[in-house]
Amino acid sequence: MKQISSTHPVISLRDGALKISVFENEGENGTYLSATFAKTYTKNGKPADGHLFSRHDLLPLSELARRAYMKINHYRELKKETTTNLSHEG
Repeated sequence: MKQISSTHPVISLRDGALKISVFENEGENGTYLSATFAKTYTKNGKPADGHLFSRHDLLPLSELARRAYMKINHYRELKKETTTNLSHEG
């Protein structure tokens, strides 16, 4: 199964060091969105992303996930409207 992933997130949300990035992907069944969760930290003086979260991160991370869910739904509606408008123009 060939999958093409966007190189830049279509949605990005932050809360301090926590972040969620949402990517648009193409697969066999069409376009879909996927999310990654990360915690930014400094390694050798440069920013890096980790994927381990302490118990103190979980509630803020869940709030970011809720916000991402709402943004994804809004993004999908906008994409649907754009596709519908384009099909009526041509």
